[in-house]
Amino acid sequence: MATGKMTPAIRKSDLAVELDPLSTTTWAQLAACKLRVGLFDEAEKDLRRVLEIQPGRPFSLWLFGHAHVLEGRFDEGLAEIRRALALSKENSMILAGLGWALAGHPCGRRPADQPALVITGFTPVTF
Repeated sequence: MATGKMTPAIRKSDLAVELDPLSTTTWAQLAACKLRVGLFDEAEKDLRRVLEIQPGRPFSLWLFGHAHVLEGRFDEGLAEIRRALALSKENSMILAGLGWALAGHPCGRRPADQPALVITGFTPVTF
């Protein structure tokens, strides 16, 4: 259960980074905490650090893409998520993240008075 105590979470994640500054996991966790409270510039800096330590880390690219989407930089975000998907060899979590990003993309939005699309059959789609 989330408690919403993001300031202490960020402090603890900062400590973890100090203890192990080469851990991509701790840097990514710190970035995720900052994203949750809207500290996009700081989160982006932390994610860039992850990618300096381990270039091409799919999870970090996925998170970096999400950061861009949350900031409204949809095309950049989609590009990073697609890159993560290719590097991960079609990881299902990253594929679901691409779906999330596409749903938030302006081309995926519909006017409030327009009914949602009803799908009657399944057609495979390649992104």
